[in-house]
Amino acid sequence: MIDSSEMSPGVLNLMVLLLLVGFWIFSHSTRILLEWGNYLFQISAKILSPHMIFGVWTSFFLIMGVRMTIGTLPAILLCCVFFYSLRRGFQESAKVLTFQNARSQANNSASSTSQNQSKFVYVWEFLERDNRWLPFVEDQQVQLEDAYCRKDSELRLPPRDGQKGHRWGRVVSFAEMTQRNEETGKVRNVRRRRELKMIDDRLKQFPPGAMFPLNTLSRAASLERGELLRSQPDFDTLVRIFQESMTRHRKSLDSDEWCPKPMVEVIKIEEVVNPLKQRLYEVAQDEVGSRNPSGCGRVPGISAPKYHPPMGHVDKNEYFLFHGTNYDNVCQIIEHGLDPQRGGSASARFGYGTYFAENASKSDFYTTCDQCAARPSGVGKCHHPTGMRCMIVAQVLLGKTCAVTEADRNRMRARDRKDGRGPYDSHTALKRADGGCVDHMEYIIFKEQRALVRFLIFYKHKEKCQCKDCLFRRGDMT
Repeated sequence: MIDSSEMSPGVLNLMVLLLLVGFWIFSHSTRILLEWGNYLFQISAKILSPHMIFGVWTSFFLIMGVRMTIGTLPAILLCCVFFYSLRRGFQESAKVLTFQNARSQANNSASSTSQNQSKFVYVWEFLERDNRWLPFVEDQQVQLEDAYCRKDSELRLPPRDGQKGHRWGRVVSFAEMTQRNEETGKVRNVRRRRELKMIDDRLKQFPPGAMFPLNTLSRAASLERGELLRSQPDFDTLVRIFQESMTRHRKSLDSDEWCPKPMVEVIKIEEVVNPLKQRLYEVAQDEVGSRNPSGCGRVPGISAPKYHPPMGHVDKNEYFLFHGTNYDNVCQIIEHGLDPQRGGSASARFGYGTYFAENASKSDFYTTCDQCAARPSGVGKCHHPTGMRCMIVAQVLLGKTCAVTEADRNRMRARDRKDGRGPYDSHTALKRADGGCVDHMEYIIFKEQRALVRFLIFYKHKEKCQCKDCLFRRGDMT
């Protein structure tokens, strides 16, 4: 043996240096081999099965075992590298297979869910006195389905002004599948029915519960009027909105006597598509949205059905409201729109604009029927209580509205906003109960493009109707 005490310091330093260099070369080459083996197995894991990988590398090890002439230390080093890469290869292949299986299951689940959503909807209905199942209105459908999915025991439906039968709230019990009138205690059966229904592509961009989305127009689109079938959901929804909006009115302006709400029957409903007016309305939507980027605020006291904009769009306070007019004016309005300059021809209590109501019974007073021989242009000139009438259902862009509490007959335009962003988009006449001067809400717009005619409801008052308008038309007003 060599005695280290006999070595010079220079030889010892050289041996230490060579040992360090050799260790660095060994560690560096080992890292390169490991990376190469790992990369090779990542590739093979995407192509070969784990069993094939094991077979390939086992064969390689056997060959390496035969070729031990290269030396024991390099062979051990290679074996360690290949065993390590083999283990990583199994891990990578397992990850790939797991990911592929999970993605396949997710795709199948999403496809199944999408197909179910496109084919089936759930409809909530209640049992009427004549043993007919009638659907709840659109907003109540959404409330009922949400509460049912949350597994709530019951849901209270608040009263609706002019609600059919009574104006009191109802409590729906999901355990008993019944609804109970809070005032009378009367109980009716309800049901949740699964209905086959193919959802229109135009509905996919709207949130759940959205009603009557605007039609997608083509360049060649023209003015169209089409009658809704009684089997269509939109027909039932419009009839219920129309019927439930009927309410009582004073016998005269300053009278304390109230007449019963109208009793009417719907003859037919037509949908109106006016491409020119719809494009102008869509421009008005963009204008109101740009002036109110954070929203238009709340419309005080409104109970009319709301138009829900497509997802991601600003809420512009769009509602479906009623407008009454002479029977022979309907065709002209469909073609040319609602002209605010003619707002004073009937009543201009809040200025010269186009007036709308959330109660069809209020707009009913301004209608004439198909039996009017003279085709009068004045208000209240019709004396045929059971003649067929036409009520316009318009989509109205109220936007940022101004609440008014007193008459302003000479107003020609909307009031200016306090924030300096031009005039208000509409005026809202408040009820007496809210400090206003009318019994039922009125809405006024001063620009034609802020309203779009969507539907025409043809209806008649029943023979036994004792509403204010029928009493007036029969000449029974005292």
